[in-house]
Amino acid sequence: MINLLKYDWKRNANLIMGSAAALIILQGALSFFTATRNWQPAMSLTLMFMGYLFVALMLIIFSSKTYSHNLKSYGRRLLPLATWKTIASPLLLQFILSTALSGLVLLHIWLFKWLSPSASLDLLNLPNFETGVLFFILIFWTLLFLMLMVYFSITVGHLFNKKLFPWVAIAVFVLLQFFMGYAEKWLFNDDLFGTMASELTSSSLTILKSPTGEISIGNWGVMSFEIVIGAILVSIMLYLLSKKLDA
Repeated sequence: MINLLKYDWKRNANLIMGSAAALIILQGALSFFTATRNWQPAMSLTLMFMGYLFVALMLIIFSSKTYSHNLKSYGRRLLPLATWKTIASPLLLQFILSTALSGLVLLHIWLFKWLSPSASLDLLNLPNFETGVLFFILIFWTLLFLMLMVYFSITVGHLFNKKLFPWVAIAVFVLLQFFMGYAEKWLFNDDLFGTMASELTSSSLTILKSPTGEISIGNWGVMSFEIVIGAILVSIMLYLLSKKLDA
């Protein structure tokens, strides 16, 4: 698995490192100007999180392209690999990079507080510790389930020729999203994050806003349903990888 991770990393290393350098420079400049030009803290925080969300989206794209490439890589298909490693390798790299990005976000929040003591993080109405931990669990699972749906769509798309591949993959992903959204509303009358939302005012940025201030226990029923669907998707992918795409 380590060798597979190294292989997947080398394919995207230059682009990822370049993106990371650009992100650090831009976010550093944003923090500097917030501290020296008296920018509105709430607006600065919003721009900060938008930058990190953009990079998170780029990581999803990198992971998807890596997985798609590996499915049709002649060299990879010659290696005596367990089928599940084809799925696990780019997925694990995705989470390693996402963890690094999360650490960078936390570091930036600390720097924001240090550089702008007058603004203080009181403006960033963070949830309590328990809610924060539950929120990150939901974020972790949301990313994992999203990547499973993306990988599944790419796997099905590769059953068709190159011209049809992108359209089939997109269609499968859209149908999966529609099915999951409809099923969760019908079965639980809820989604994974329930009524969680964010609110921006001229003086503060509130995240994880809900009537109770906490994540609803009902969300775990949605997660359980998604775990079952995720297991089904993985089973189908393993079958297609071993019986169809390697044929």
